[in-house]
Amino acid sequence: MGVTLKSTNDLCKMLSPEMLLSWTMWVKLLSEKLKPVFSMLNESKGVLRSRVSSKKGGDAEKSREKRDKVLDELNALGKKLDAEEAEVKISKLILENQKTLYPTWTLERIEKESLDDPNLYWLEPTTSFNINNDVEC
Repeated sequence: MGVTLKSTNDLCKMLSPEMLLSWTMWVKLLSEKLKPVFSMLNESKGVLRSRVSSKKGGDAEKSREKRDKVLDELNALGKKLDAEEAEVKISKLILENQKTLYPTWTLERIEKESLDDPNLYWLEPTTSFNINNDVEC
């Protein structure tokens, strides 16, 4: 009866916990015994035990630096836009306050106010010629 295993998970499902424990211990024991053989083979062929490509590490670091630089630029741009937006809000608020303090003058408004309160736009001093101005009150 032949069983084909597609992955180590299939093997783990088939074995009982006791068998699995003994199997993992057997694998560890075998790997410990074969370690010197593998190290001798690596030394004889000139192959390093663990290979890490400096290019990959350098590329990852360069890409990280590039990503960090872009992120810093975006953060600076965001702060700049937030500051400009706050400045625009403040200027709009100041303009609205000035409009309420000093309303815009139009010809119609001046005519209406001059009819409602004529003393407001009276440019000559109000002096009555019927009263004797020589006498102080």
